[in-house]
Amino acid sequence: MKSLRKIFYKMLFKFLEKNKLKRKQMYICLSEVGIKKYKKLAALSARETAEKKEFPYFISIACIIKNEGPYLKEWIEYHKLIGVEHFYVYDNESDDNTKEILKPYIDRGLITYLFFPGRDMQDIAYEHCSKHFGHETKWLAVLDLDEFIVLKQSKNLKEFMAEFSDCSQLSIHWMMYGSSEHKKMPVGGVLANFKAHEAKPMFSPKSIFNPRTVTAWGSHYMWVCGKWVNENKEEFGKDRISCPTAKVQVNHYMIKSWEEFYNRKVARGRADYYTFGDDLKAYFDRFDKNEVADDLMMPYVNELKSKGVL
Repeated sequence: MKSLRKIFYKMLFKFLEKNKLKRKQMYICLSEVGIKKYKKLAALSARETAEKKEFPYFISIACIIKNEGPYLKEWIEYHKLIGVEHFYVYDNESDDNTKEILKPYIDRGLITYLFFPGRDMQDIAYEHCSKHFGHETKWLAVLDLDEFIVLKQSKNLKEFMAEFSDCSQLSIHWMMYGSSEHKKMPVGGVLANFKAHEAKPMFSPKSIFNPRTVTAWGSHYMWVCGKWVNENKEEFGKDRISCPTAKVQVNHYMIKSWEEFYNRKVARGRADYYTFGDDLKAYFDRFDKNEVADDLMMPYVNELKSKGVL
């Protein structure tokens, strides 16, 4: 029955909706929950706000990691600075010092830690988090350890998210950072050392969403019932040309230095994608864009240094 509904809604919205993401959102959500429940879930964020419903956490991050030891503390402490109150960490078979670094945060209750073995577990981890912990947090963000949410006009995420209190999902565009000419892993952390990025942001987003409105899960965004918007509270995906980042962006430090990039790919056994030779270098060069340099993150770097994090 569900598959028949999906075919029906897919054909219906093919003619009614030009925005491909909106079209997919509608036929996935409606086929999963039906019209009546869709309407109820679409109004959930506004209702929770009007009723002043309280949650243990205002905003949390879910992440799945593997051997990210050198980057964990900076990433966690930075996101604490901008208002993240809790982290759901899915450990995908790390064999470095990850658990040792996380232990103080786990002991303080800042991190919910789950050992999560297997391949291609990202979407499954986010589904698990939404279903098992979605009642704990008003908003949930999904990020990798090389991604940092950056607020440009607001002091913290609570202030920033007030504008989106009736929405189900906010998607934020990537700003891709290059190597800043570092060949080897530099001392002093990611934010202080990698300051150069591509001139224009990428459409590919990461998202903050109400986990109780989700019907299907993805690595970049969820299929939510209700309003799915960009930073200007415009329908997300309607315009794939402009990628607004005046208020917020996700800094994506995907490659870092050549040493870090190479070691990470080899350690994770990515031979199915690359030959670890010319193909891997070509991939690195493709994303090693250092067209614009900025000091956007330096106030945070200075604060992290004052706290003894860096």
